[in-house]
Amino acid sequence: MTGARDLIQALTEAYNRHDPQAISALYDPTAAIQWPDSEPGTVEALLGAYTYSYTIMPDAQVTIRHIAGDDRAAIAEVTLSGTNTGPVTLGDLDRAVLGTDAEVLPPTGRSLAVLGVLAIEAAGGRIVADRQYWSPLGFLLQLGLLEPHADGRAVSAGAPARQ
Repeated sequence: MTGARDLIQALTEAYNRHDPQAISALYDPTAAIQWPDSEPGTVEALLGAYTYSYTIMPDAQVTIRHIAGDDRAAIAEVTLSGTNTGPVTLGDLDRAVLGTDAEVLPPTGRSLAVLGVLAIEAAGGRIVADRQYWSPLGFLLQLGLLEPHADGRAVSAGAPARQ
């Protein structure tokens, strides 16, 4: 039986190969998916998000920094890194933070390395729950779309202003 810790390792390897089919095979079709600042999602939506990450960062890679777990549950501290060479589609939160109505921004060419946490539960050798924790502001800052202000606040840097 494949345990949760092994599944995180396999998920990381499949992500780094940019292999959505291999990623999909690791999940139970009814797996519960949760991302920061979003409603619970589906495996199909997760695959869409991964495919999008390959579009905006064709060199996207995940590195496991620390991992702990057993057969039933595991948690990993990871780094997502890559270079933004593809267009960035903005969600509602991104537009609100950046103060723009733009839906897509051109690539920034900036490299990023964002820390995150992946927590999964496993049953029957497949992922049945996936909770990921990333800083959406960390992405925007490292992409150069937000700039740290002298007083520590983040201010919009690269998005066209709202009309």
